Amino acid sequence: MDLASIVQKYSIAAVGAAGVIALMLIIYGGLLFTLSHGDQTKVEEAKEVITNALAGLALIIFASVILKIIGFDIFGIEFFDSTL
Repeated sequence: MDLASIVQKYSIAAVGAAGVIALMLIIYGGLLFTLSHGDQTKVEEAKEVITNALAGLALIIFASVILKIIGFDIFGIEFFDSTL
C-alpha cells in the first residue's frame, strides 16, 4: 500500500467522522432548544451549540476542499475518487 492510498483512506474517514459528529451536535442543539421551555439561558446555550456545530461543519467542508486542491494539484493524490 502506498502513501497516497493511506492518506486518501484516512482523510475520507476523518471527514466522514467529523461530519457525523457535527450532525449529532446539531441534533443535540435542537433538542436543547426544544426542551428549554422558554428559559433564556438554555435557549442561548442551544443557539451556541447549533452555531458552533454549523461553523465546524463549514470548516470541515473547506478543509476537504483544500485537501482536494493540495492533494490532487500538488501531490497527485485523488482525495475523492469517483469510484467510491
